[in-house]
Formats: sequence, C-alpha cells, structure tokens
Amino acid sequence: MEDLFLSADIGDSRRVCVSSISRQTYKHAVGSGLGGDRGYFVFEMDESQPGNTAVVLAKAPSWEAAVRLFDMITGSVRAAA
Repeated sequence: MEDLFLSADIGDSRRVCVSSISRQTYKHAVGSGLGGDRGYFVFEMDESQPGNTAVVLAKAPSWEAAVRLFDMITGSVRAAA
C-alpha cells in the first residue's frame, strides 16, 4: 500500500481502508478496469489471511466521495455493534 489515509476495524479481523494504491497492488487486486490506478480506493483487508491482500470494493472519483463511502461502511458497522 502507498499512503494509508483512513482505516477502521469492521470485525472478524477485517479492516476497511481508503487510500491511493500502488500500480502493483492495483494490478494484483483489480487487474484492469476501474479507470486505472489513480484515485482513491475503498478496500478491505483481512488481517487473518497470510499476505494480507487487499480486496477493492470501490473506487471513488474524489476524496470527498471516498470519505462518504468510508463513513457509510463504518457507520453501519458501529450501529450494528
């Protein structure tokens, strides 16, 4: 991962994160599509898995949109806890 901007525990050894990602991580996690490796990605990390690989859930067109997605995901987790 490059610079990690936001991260929150969502249970079961999983974290949701918002960050830019490296070209290598993009190729591994996405392959192709989503308009390339630039931008803000919302992804999940399973800390119980070896290698701790990222699963990209969404790509946001702006920082503000990425933060809104992050808040929606983590807000529902807090409400369920």
